[in-house]
Amino acid sequence: MKKRYSVTWKGPIRHGSGLGIASRHYVGALRKQGVRVAIGRDGKPRGSGSRVLICHYPPGRIRLSEEKRRYDRVILNAVWETTRIPRRWLKNINRFDAVFVPSRQNKAAFRASGVTVPIYIVPHGVNAFFYRPGNPPLRVPGTAGRFVFVSVFGFQHRKNPETLLKAYWRAFSARDKVHLVIKTNGYAPYENKQWIESRIRGLKRRLGLRKSTAPLTVLAHRMDERRLRGNLYAGRRFRAANKGERA
Repeated sequence: MKKRYSVTWKGPIRHGSGLGIASRHYVGALRKQGVRVAIGRDGKPRGSGSRVLICHYPPGRIRLSEEKRRYDRVILNAVWETTRIPRRWLKNINRFDAVFVPSRQNKAAFRASGVTVPIYIVPHGVNAFFYRPGNPPLRVPGTAGRFVFVSVFGFQHRKNPETLLKAYWRAFSARDKVHLVIKTNGYAPYENKQWIESRIRGLKRRLGLRKSTAPLTVLAHRMDERRLRGNLYAGRRFRAANKGERA
């Protein structure tokens, strides 16, 4: 007989960020599998049977002692793109009952960092209907008649924009009919489009590139899911240099 349990999901469900989109789709996928999922921030767990909490926030932001009094099992859902996780996370992570990560690389990084609790690989999924062929592309000025590369990430070192840009600049010049479209965002209030473009110019200077480089466009404003989808369809190839979400 199957054991009864109910799940509460705590994460940035209403955010327009990639983390928010992922949270919404995780909840939707669990419900499609017949799992009873409540969305909560505070308050008491709902449902009968074993009470399971899945936290989709950075581990340092979770009041774990309080949550463990409310729930029978508390699980962390996490993604990290480098070979080590922040040391300040370790003590708290090892108090969870388990950790969900999306890739083998993530599991290896968490283990190498000293995580001892069970780690399960839960790969990122895709909505094959929403992302079916034939969806209209987002129109990006300057890309007509060019082979367009698209990349989507938050602009910070762990997402590895440096490798993406170096590879693009070294492979192509202004003579090539290519274009790179970067959909990105900063994290602090001052990290706007101008700040991101200045960081890109600074990287180009440090590389000492003498040739005229191939063009790129930075899209740094918020988009809803349909416009984000259109951005992906604007390109012929998707490129990602971060490692944690791929394998």
